[in-house]
Amino acid sequence: MRRFRSAMVAAVLTAIAVPAAAQHWTFDARRIALGGAGAANRAGELVAERRGYGTIALPFGLFQSLSDLDVYRSIDDPAHPDFDPVRAIESLASPLHYTLARPQSPNLRAFLRDLTNDKLSSDLAVYQDITLSERILWEGLASPNWGKTFVVSGERDDVFQGFYIGAGPYLSFHTDTRIDPDLTATFARVAEANDVLANISFDSAHATMFQMAAAITGGYRARFPLPGHGALERDGIYVAVDYHKLLGFRFGQVDLAANFATDEAGLLVGVGNVAQVGFSDTVGSRSGGGHAVDLGTTVVMGRIDIGFSARGLGNRLNWTALEHDSDVIEIGTDSPLRPGSSPPVSVLPRDESELPDTLRIALPVHYSTDIAYHADGWSAFADYGHGFLGHRMQAGVELRRGWIELRGGGRFLRDRWHPSVGVGLNRSEGRSLDIALFGVSANVARKRTLAIAVSLRLDDDEPLGIFPGL
Repeated sequence: MRRFRSAMVAAVLTAIAVPAAAQHWTFDARRIALGGAGAANRAGELVAERRGYGTIALPFGLFQSLSDLDVYRSIDDPAHPDFDPVRAIESLASPLHYTLARPQSPNLRAFLRDLTNDKLSSDLAVYQDITLSERILWEGLASPNWGKTFVVSGERDDVFQGFYIGAGPYLSFHTDTRIDPDLTATFARVAEANDVLANISFDSAHATMFQMAAAITGGYRARFPLPGHGALERDGIYVAVDYHKLLGFRFGQVDLAANFATDEAGLLVGVGNVAQVGFSDTVGSRSGGGHAVDLGTTVVMGRIDIGFSARGLGNRLNWTALEHDSDVIEIGTDSPLRPGSSPPVSVLPRDESELPDTLRIALPVHYSTDIAYHADGWSAFADYGHGFLGHRMQAGVELRRGWIELRGGGRFLRDRWHPSVGVGLNRSEGRSLDIALFGVSANVARKRTLAIAVSLRLDDDEPLGIFPGL
């Protein structure tokens, strides 16, 4: 049960810690400085290939993330003296780029350490300065794909049609924690008046679902001429369609319900040393299959690019050979508690007979539209998307002046803006250094701080005519 609770702690912290994960796992510092605009459109990627550059990340954040490996090893051993799930998950949330002045949460660390080691204090007033949200939601999909386009008609650098073959991982994650408002109010009251709400129960629930699969991809790539706009090399209608055959190899779903209760003195009540009773319900599988479709199109007219994409159309993974387990959770305290009966939990484990033979999981479809404008010495990018975590907006501007490029942008996600700035240094032919400074809140307190991304840009082709550096 200790290991189970440690895993649940890790899942909850992951949900708190990754509100801007796409930037944290992006190798390209140029794209980060531009706010990440346009990255969702497969056809936009096809247009971008004509710029002809590759990226090598300089992962200075790894020195920060891997400075103490015992932090990660101790997650499965909460009795370990270096047990620190907050630090471990915050580091994993942003492993590539260096985070400046990461906020500290010593009291939350103490609370989680005591929770997993059956040493929870019966007086919650000792855990001061802990901020909890009533709902913590995080979901996302990581599906990078590597492959090659084979041209069957036309020329690759002109009008063409071809097919794409590739492969890559298909990893999805969803976690939703709902914390009793009275529990968040209790910690707020502790911070303000060093007092705990009395004669009250806290009913909270948590659900986590993850899928791990491989995607074998077949696709269509094309560039068609744009009537009346043939003056520039970039003009055309770019189309990209991908069909992913998904081979699932790991699925997990965990539902957790838990309760705390206090007496007239504000101390936890229970039976003996047990302060919390709840239920855990898990479903797992190692065999699944399904499919998903991505499509995108970008129209290039002179200096303007306009695109639309839909990722995950008709997506589904059917999991078979399901395994089910449920258990009662009991959290111990550091001293005997005042007698009191645990309140009934709001979510009970499912009956074995309720489990279907096949479980189908469908993810949200991500729709996006993007626009870009390219002048001789500058470019502007913007996009809007809706899917995972609701609405998302990204925008950026790049100013090119010979050997230096200045960039700025921003990203709006989960009701919060994350600004970014950056510089590109083009001091040698075909070799450039990109640096980005961007705002993040990848910490349990969701406080804004800064991170630095650095990457090398390796240009494969000469710049296109009227767009220097593009």
